[in-house]
Amino acid sequence: MLPRVLVADDDPVVRHVLRRLLTSACKCVVDEAADGAEVMRAVTKTNYRLVLLDLRMPVVDGLATLGQIRSTPTLAELPVVVLTANRGDDVVRKALQMGVTDYLVKPLTPAVADRLGRLITSEDQ
Repeated sequence: MLPRVLVADDDPVVRHVLRRLLTSACKCVVDEAADGAEVMRAVTKTNYRLVLLDLRMPVVDGLATLGQIRSTPTLAELPVVVLTANRGDDVVRKALQMGVTDYLVKPLTPAVADRLGRLITSEDQ
């Protein structure tokens, strides 16, 4: 069975690019969410290998969503990679303290496929 990944970003273009990248380069099934509330509905219903989580989203932002994921016992170990347009700001530091698996800085580069592929593959073992 192919690994399932959730891409959460309020920008439909970013979601589309990540969907294409993950389905072709990483051989994943990709679901999408536009805000943190959608993320929480999805992760409680589906077993994801990885969540890509934008930090700046409407309704419920990425940090609040990450906090909900980490405080839910059945989801606490779910690998989460945060997406951000800012390097090294306080929000990224906070996300790292909350136990994110990794973070990616926008705009995304082609090297993202290798980095995500390694994360998805490492979860297979």
